[in-house]
Amino acid sequence: MLQYATKFSVKEADRHGKRMWRVTFTRSNKLTRKFFETKGDAEKFVAEQKAAMRLMGERWVSVPPAAKVELLTAYQRAQKGGYTLTQALDAWEERTAPNATTLGQLIRAATEARANIGLRAATLSNNAHYWKFLLSELGNVPVSTITPEQIRAPMRSRGWSALQQIAYRTHVGTLFRWGIRNGMVHQNPVERIERPRVEARPPDIFGPRECRRLMEFVRSEFPALLPCVSVMLFAGIRPVESTRLRWDDIRLGQSRIVVESAASKIRQRRLVTIEPALTEWLILTPQNERSGTLAKPVHRLRMEQMRKAFGHWPADVLRHTFVSYHVAHFRDVPRTALEAGHSVDILMRHYRELTTPEAAAEFWGIRPA
Repeated sequence: MLQYATKFSVKEADRHGKRMWRVTFTRSNKLTRKFFETKGDAEKFVAEQKAAMRLMGERWVSVPPAAKVELLTAYQRAQKGGYTLTQALDAWEERTAPNATTLGQLIRAATEARANIGLRAATLSNNAHYWKFLLSELGNVPVSTITPEQIRAPMRSRGWSALQQIAYRTHVGTLFRWGIRNGMVHQNPVERIERPRVEARPPDIFGPRECRRLMEFVRSEFPALLPCVSVMLFAGIRPVESTRLRWDDIRLGQSRIVVESAASKIRQRRLVTIEPALTEWLILTPQNERSGTLAKPVHRLRMEQMRKAFGHWPADVLRHTFVSYHVAHFRDVPRTALEAGHSVDILMRHYRELTTPEAAAEFWGIRPA
């Protein structure tokens, strides 16, 4: 908001040895001086300022009282925030201006850009799945017209679980955040959708007898899967990590597995101790077969067949089983967290006292018959 002076003084003055005409006035509580070559120029400046003051006064009189209060309040907020009212209005108009970008255009641009920044194929595939679903639900509409309710509607109509809703919300949010960063979208409607809450419950694990039955079952019925199942159960290797591990990463002589960042789900290198039980299960694989990746062709299909044939198979049960028995047996939470690629906080919240030291000792004593 412009602030005009209320009193002007025009006097002849010396400025650096030169005779000039000085106009003195106060603006925004600050004493201000301006110098002019002639008295006429000084008086002209004063006349222009007074005319502007009269015009502003007339405009101010025509403003409704409530609007005056709002305007002054907004001005004070802007001053406190270090910006002007004009800057605030410019930002608002830019954010709310009609956007001709369509959902299809946004998806294509984001897909092409994210394919070139080193994201893993699984991440890109999940993005594509949810983005295509959104496009099929809403059609190729302008992104500026998409509302939170439109995005929320499929979650309600399809009766998705909390985890399904979280995944959908996450991937759609990623799309809009990318659009904002690249100037294709002004706002992210997903931010106004509350994140579903998931009831925290202890993870399911196999008991020692189930673990023994599993290992003997895999050994006899699905021997090609034995190395992967062994490192998942006795070293806590994640399923996706087991498919990337190579036999060169299995350092039997050093009693450790090297999970390189390229194989790690979280892209962080870590070392996992090979306990005696794991050693005995790994050496069942003949020496001449210990090359390349642990996972052999059609690994995913065989794993699915094995899980169905074995029966009860909770999500991530092998990794949960490893972490639980590792904590109970070694009683060193930081070590378990380091080897599992977890945080200590996660372990303390989810894996404490899931089993007993006696059961853990039985687990770590499982050997091939």
